[in-house]
Amino acid sequence: MSDERPKRPLPPGWRWAKLGEACQNSIKIRDPREAPDQDFLYVDISSVDSERKAITAARAMKGQDAPSRARQVIHTGDVLVATTRPNLNAVCLVPPELDGHICSTGFCVLRAAAEVTSLYLLFFVQSPHFVETISSLVTGTIYPAVRDGDALEMQIPLPPLDEQRRITARLSEQMAQVGRARRAAEAEVEAVKALPAAFLRHIFESDEAKRWPRVSLGQLGDVAYGITKDPSRSSGWNQIPYLRVANVQAGWFDLEEVLTLHVDPSEYRETLLKPGDVLFIEGNSKELVGRCALWDGQVTPCAHQNHVLRARVKKGTAVSPSFVYLFARSPQGQEYFLSQAKQTTGIATMNSSQLKSFPLPLPSFAEQQSVVGLLEAVFAHSERARQSAQAHVDAVNALPGALLEEVFGCFGPPA
Repeated sequence: MSDERPKRPLPPGWRWAKLGEACQNSIKIRDPREAPDQDFLYVDISSVDSERKAITAARAMKGQDAPSRARQVIHTGDVLVATTRPNLNAVCLVPPELDGHICSTGFCVLRAAAEVTSLYLLFFVQSPHFVETISSLVTGTIYPAVRDGDALEMQIPLPPLDEQRRITARLSEQMAQVGRARRAAEAEVEAVKALPAAFLRHIFESDEAKRWPRVSLGQLGDVAYGITKDPSRSSGWNQIPYLRVANVQAGWFDLEEVLTLHVDPSEYRETLLKPGDVLFIEGNSKELVGRCALWDGQVTPCAHQNHVLRARVKKGTAVSPSFVYLFARSPQGQEYFLSQAKQTTGIATMNSSQLKSFPLPLPSFAEQQSVVGLLEAVFAHSERARQSAQAHVDAVNALPGALLEEVFGCFGPPA
């Protein structure tokens, strides 16, 4: 967080200190493997929720199973600062239930000195000033990290103990208010995201929709698998982009990374996607089965992998591809795909025959266009509302940094 305001001198009674001087030098090292049958709780970086600044998943294990980095004995009130990828700010306070247990050497353990409170240290290591400074000291690319010594050398503005308590009480209340605002803003985002499904259900479960005739998707068009990827396709001369499962999201295409493969001229025409194709995910997990999006020629030419099924309405058929896609995305459509999914050893899939049998309501073409127009307007409105709600979340998420910067980043550097 850049701040162009002039820096202030420390108030009377405050002083600058190295972070290491604000902490006890009493962190003990213990190898749990020396007591192989003894149970302990282990905190590594994955145990810390960097958003909530809390330990959410300490792992229970026996000493004989301890990883080589499980060495530091922690106590209630210790502040843990992840030294790997410090820009993610995985920091937390050790709760009473983890007193005497073990954390990874991937943390710098801060144990407050007599005239320093743990909460003051915790707020300091969350401040943009601390995060930006320590992130600038990172070395390594595969395993970007800083040394404990780098963190302990950082300068911290230290007020008297009573002032620390006053500051942390105020910050704790402000952070609680931010947390409540964040939850409300996130609930607003989730409510807006639910609108499209609610409107789809309203349209396709209406009394009018129940009177529409039903036909199978296979009667209206062609359903086909994509190209089976094998090593020979990675080196062929005729490389074209193709869509993988990761590219086909629920209602949109993630085209940030589109890979290529070789397509032989003899299969070229049958392979390429066309605007109006509806693409369905074959499966893998239950939540993936039937995930779909409507292709609009965003990448040309473009093929698709065999785990992505393509449905194409026949020429001359009075069927709107957008109508097919919207019904497939509706709760009714998704319920069909889930009901058809074959699940074995944790893998759920559907095949082309099941997709061809997909029962589609078919009103007149004019009614289809009316439904499509209405739903597209609803989706556009919902997306604008989602963006507005997300902007609210982003603004709330920026508040902690601003509050902490006002305490820790507003003072000039020590003389």
